[in-house]
Amino acid sequence: MISMENNTAQVFLLRRDADRVVALGSRIRQEILARGVKEDRMVIIPNWADGKQICPLERSGNKFVEKRYLADKFIVECSGHMGEGHDFSTILQAAKRLKEYRDLVFLYIGNGPKRGEIAEFKEKHKLGNVSLLPYQDRTVLRFSLGAADVTLISFKSNLESLMFPCKVYGIVASGRPFIYVGGKP
Repeated sequence: MISMENNTAQVFLLRRDADRVVALGSRIRQEILARGVKEDRMVIIPNWADGKQICPLERSGNKFVEKRYLADKFIVECSGHMGEGHDFSTILQAAKRLKEYRDLVFLYIGNGPKRGEIAEFKEKHKLGNVSLLPYQDRTVLRFSLGAADVTLISFKSNLESLMFPCKVYGIVASGRPFIYVGGKP
């Protein structure tokens, strides 16, 4: 695996030789084109949420919240891929500083290469206010997103032009606010 943080040039070299390169939007497309990928190899596939499946829900009566005994908690949620390009250290430090607040929970839902680090940090610092769950089935997604009081989106500060917070579509469709942690979007 190539570390994007250490060597973004290698990532672009790989993309330049690919048959097709997918960008999720025009800003990312322009950045990739500037790095030498030929325009005829570029494909834009926009990302969005299914507004029929994901829609605002009341927390009271939300099966996801009730099943996990979270009805009386303020839920700060990080849902989705836990990848190399995401800044989890800032969020985990916040959870560490706020661990005495019993009515506050940092709920991580998903998987990826950083999941182990999140679990290790939780164990090392005995964070009872951090909960880790696997990816949820699409049929549960509206309920898991609807559980959040606020959702967090994070990127490492040097990757904003290479990544797009696709999860924002589902968050907005669920009617939940989000906080962005990272460099200038």
